[in-house]
Amino acid sequence: MASLKHNHLFLTILALLLLLTCSNQSVRAQDNSAGRGVEISDALTHTLARNHDIQAAKHEYFVRKEQIREAMAGWFPQISAQGSLNYLDSDVSGQSFASGSVENTSKQFGVSLEQPLFTGFEVDGQVDSARYLLRSQFQNLRQTTQSIVVDAATAFMDVLLQDFLTTLNESNVKRLEEQYRAASLRTKAGELTRTDVAQTKAALDSAKAQLRRVKGEAAKVKARFAQLTHLPENTALLEPFDPSFSIPNSLEEASNFLHANNPEILEARFIELAAKEDIETRLGALMPKIDLTAGYNRAFDPDTGAIEESEQRQVGLRATLPLYQGGADRSRLRQAKITANQRAIEVQSTEKRLQEELRSAWEDWHTAKATLTSRQSQLEAAHIAQEGTYKEMIVGLRTVLDSLDANQDLLQAQTDLAQARRDELVALYDLAGLLGLVVDEEDILAEK
Repeated sequence: MASLKHNHLFLTILALLLLLTCSNQSVRAQDNSAGRGVEISDALTHTLARNHDIQAAKHEYFVRKEQIREAMAGWFPQISAQGSLNYLDSDVSGQSFASGSVENTSKQFGVSLEQPLFTGFEVDGQVDSARYLLRSQFQNLRQTTQSIVVDAATAFMDVLLQDFLTTLNESNVKRLEEQYRAASLRTKAGELTRTDVAQTKAALDSAKAQLRRVKGEAAKVKARFAQLTHLPENTALLEPFDPSFSIPNSLEEASNFLHANNPEILEARFIELAAKEDIETRLGALMPKIDLTAGYNRAFDPDTGAIEESEQRQVGLRATLPLYQGGADRSRLRQAKITANQRAIEVQSTEKRLQEELRSAWEDWHTAKATLTSRQSQLEAAHIAQEGTYKEMIVGLRTVLDSLDANQDLLQAQTDLAQARRDELVALYDLAGLLGLVVDEEDILAEK
C-alpha cells in the first residue's frame, strides 16, 4: 500500500513538471507571435545593412566605379590657365649703351586647350577594362555579401539550437532532481536500494555538467551572432520559416545555374575580359596619336620700352607616332597577352572547383534531409521506449538504471533531432549561397 502511495506521488510530480514545461513553451510562443522575436529574414536584412565587412566591400566597389571616370578623362579636353608677374630692375653701363637704371613690371596670362582626337584606341581599352573590372568588383561584393549572410544564417541556427538545448537540459536537470528526491523517499520506504539512489545522483551530476557546457556554447554562438548581425546577444529569435529562395530540382539544373549565377565564377570571367581589353590598351600605346591644340596669351610690358602689350591666338593639330621606346611598350604588350591567358585558365579552374563544391553541398543537403527524417523516427521510438521502461520500473520489471538509460536515450534523441534540423537548414543556406541565391542583386547596393 505504501509503495502505491509513493508511486502515485512520483507520477504526480512528473505530471506537474511536464505541465510547467508546456506552459513555458506556450508563453514563449505567445511572445513570439506578438512580434517580440526576430525572424531569420529580419536578422539577415540587419546583417546586410550593418555588417562592417559588407560596408567596407561596398566602399571598395564605389572606389572601382570612380576609376571608370578616371579612364574616360582621356577622351576629354585638358584646359589650363597660366599667369605670371615679373619685376625687372637692371643697371646698364658701357661704351656702346647709355648708362642708367631700367625698371619694368611685366604681366602675362594665357589659356591653353588640348583635345585628343585619336588615341590609338588606348583610352577605349582603358575604359572598357575599367568597366569590366567594376562588374567583377560587384561580383566580388556579391560573394562577400553572400558569404557573410550565410554565416549569419548559420549563427542564427546555432543560437536557436543552443537555446533549445539549454531549455531541454534545464528540464532534464529538474526532472532528475525530482527523480532523485523521489528515489531517496522510496529508499527510506525500502522500495529501492542505496545503489539506485547513487545511480540517480550520478545521472543528476552528469546532467548538471552537460547543462553548464551547453550554456557555455550558447554564450559563444550568441557572441558570434551579435558580431555578424549587430543585433544584441539577448535578441529573441523565432523558428525559421521557409526561405525566400528556391533550390533547383536537380543537380544538373543546379550546375547550369551555378555557371550562370555564381558570383565567384562571374568575377573571374569579368577579370578575364578586362585582361583582354588591357591588350587593346597596350596595342594603342604603339599607334599614332592626334590632338587638337589651341591657346590664347596676352602680355603687358613684355619688353621694356619696346612693346607695351601683345596678344596671341593659336590653333593647331599635333600628331605623334611612337618609333622606339627601348622596347618597353612591346614588353608590356606581351605581358598583357600572358596575363589574359592566365585569367582564362583561372576561369576554368574556378568553374571546376566550384562544380566540385556544388556536388558536395548538394549531397550534404540531401544527406541532412535524410538524417532529419531518421532523427524524427528515432525520437518517436525513444519516447515509446522511455514511457514503457518507466511503467515497467514502477511495477518492478525494470531497474532504476534502466529508466535512467531510457531517459538519457530520449534526451539524446531530442538533441539529435534539434541538431539535424539545424544541420538541414545550414546545408540549405550553404547550397543557396553557392548558387548566389541568398541575397538578391538589387538588395546589395540598396540603401537600408
